[in-house]
Amino acid sequence: MTKRKLPTGMAARVVIACSLLFAPVLAQGDLIAHPGPVVRGVEPDSLEEGKPLERTLAVGEVHAYALKLSADRGVKLQLDKRGVAAVATLFAPDGKKLAIFGSAASSQGSEPIAFVAEAAGNYRIEVRTFFKPSAPGRYRITLVSVHAASVQEKLGEAKRGCQRSNWLDSDNNFLVDTALESISRCLSAVGHALGGRHPEAVRLAQDADAELGYLKSRWRWGEFVSPAYQQSLTEDFDALATSLDSPDAKGALATLQEVVRDIKVKAKHCRGSGRGLGGDVKVKVVTRREGVEVPERFVFYKRCLYKYSKMAPNRFGTLSPVSTLLPPSSYIMWAGKDDQPPALQHDPACFPVQGSEEQRIDVPSP
Repeated sequence: MTKRKLPTGMAARVVIACSLLFAPVLAQGDLIAHPGPVVRGVEPDSLEEGKPLERTLAVGEVHAYALKLSADRGVKLQLDKRGVAAVATLFAPDGKKLAIFGSAASSQGSEPIAFVAEAAGNYRIEVRTFFKPSAPGRYRITLVSVHAASVQEKLGEAKRGCQRSNWLDSDNNFLVDTALESISRCLSAVGHALGGRHPEAVRLAQDADAELGYLKSRWRWGEFVSPAYQQSLTEDFDALATSLDSPDAKGALATLQEVVRDIKVKAKHCRGSGRGLGGDVKVKVVTRREGVEVPERFVFYKRCLYKYSKMAPNRFGTLSPVSTLLPPSSYIMWAGKDDQPPALQHDPACFPVQGSEEQRIDVPSP
């Protein structure tokens, strides 16, 4: 059974890089106070390059700062803590929470902050503390530089945008919302990295991000998500992250396209199911030759994400016709007369498995 944690927002609009990109880590026995509501109507203080601002901070207070940025600008800041365990939260121009910088485990020291703004607009940084110190402490925040982000900087930060977070809670339950947020962040990073050579990559990532947001909105507290569905999300994320290290830009684009196709299939299945994410799909596979059923064939399959890889295919447990459950995705399927998979044709067709009822797939038979 999966559990849902409080949403943290999809980090899909900027690619984040910092030396300490973690949610606050709280040691056992620390006394934590609620930081209090954020008053969005209060005008934030503007940050100017090279002009530090020093403030006294107490539990329950939220100090807001504004940065007006153009697209593709690199930003470096520094948060110096002087007796208060301050952390900084970054928000995109549309109000989405993007990241929490720094560690709440220390009330002294400097926290470097760096990010690349993908979209132009007003970014917001909020500083607060989660601890109850004996007295308020002080901190200083400095805008170190704003500059045109280099290609190397964008790529390096894109890779950090695809770093895997923990998708399990303390009871080892799979956190679907965290997985979807991670995929969204990595999709944006890959699209941004490929956009210079393949402008359509940015549009693909944006389209898929909207579908990921829909899937996240449909997931319900306590909803069962099968291990196979969980594995398909993990494979999507891993394929995206790996594509960033590939020197083959066309291959990376093909990977992005397959992941986007998978997300759209999952969203379509979800819309038609009427319940949560929709669960796995019952599939009945019939082997045919020239329109006539040819039973008792071995049927092999793998996700379209891996159609050009050397990964060994899966095989259905019984001969055709065969029924089974598969997570919604796109698959290639082919049949053979024995239990060894025959060679695939050059460009195998993909079958979208997305039905809300039993879905029948006719597979060509030798």
